[in-house]
Amino acid sequence: EVGDAVTDIWKVLSHKETKAAFEDTGHTHKFDWMELWVRDVTTDQIFRNNLVERSLRWLRTGYTVSKLGWNVGVGLLQPLGMLQSSVALGHQNMFWALGAVLSSKQFSENSIYAFVKSETGFMDSRATNWNKDISEAQRQLKFTILDQITPGNVGQFVRDSLFWMIKSAQGFTDTVTWLAAKKKGMADFNGDEVLARRFADRAVAGSQASGIFGERTNIERGSYDKKVGQTELIRGFSVFISYFMAKTNVAIRRTSETSLRSPAQMLRWSRDMMMLYTVEALLAALITNRLPDDED
Repeated sequence: EVGDAVTDIWKVLSHKETKAAFEDTGHTHKFDWMELWVRDVTTDQIFRNNLVERSLRWLRTGYTVSKLGWNVGVGLLQPLGMLQSSVALGHQNMFWALGAVLSSKQFSENSIYAFVKSETGFMDSRATNWNKDISEAQRQLKFTILDQITPGNVGQFVRDSLFWMIKSAQGFTDTVTWLAAKKKGMADFNGDEVLARRFADRAVAGSQASGIFGERTNIERGSYDKKVGQTELIRGFSVFISYFMAKTNVAIRRTSETSLRSPAQMLRWSRDMMMLYTVEALLAALITNRLPDDED
């Protein structure tokens, strides 16, 4: 079924009238990006196995592990992502969802996290695909010398423990975001559960980034244009960029919804931009003990 859908999309996109319509409206570049996306999604992620590509891939893996592996500071920063979810979904919805998560069971089969995972396949698989750099680093480290020199499943335990705190903290943020988005979706779609869950899935991916290959930007996929596609050299310039791309998209959408002629809307927009950039930066500096001292 997916193959048929991709084939149909390609037929429409490659039709001469479709391309002419893009050219006539001055959007040829958008046509090129769409064509590149379809090509990448059709082939799925490619890992070339020549010496240069392998070396660059290991370099990227090492950088990811050195910056994120067993990093308590980065783990503590993950909940700050709720600020951009709040801007995207409404502050009241986020406060409600935060209260719901904090007041629910945390560590049992009936926990709030298990409930959300049972609601949607997207959230059930979220832990393995929320961050492209982490998922690719774990894939790259799947079989290493560590497995040869350690007994049993010690190697797997080490790999899982590298990013355990970051994943757990992000899971909390994703769960709060999903519940807030579902609440908003239930109101927007007149109580339609299916549409509300779909909206919640997309809200999590949109505000917290997604590591799913087809939802990455072209440089995250390693593609520059139709001639330079899926290379480690391009991927190397997009390490850790997913979160910041998601933040930028939230800011762009929030700006597009704001009327510059309305003082009230401009005040709310200013508040949200302050939350996205200034408040988060200050809290991050506080958590990581990087606030400027008196001399600074």
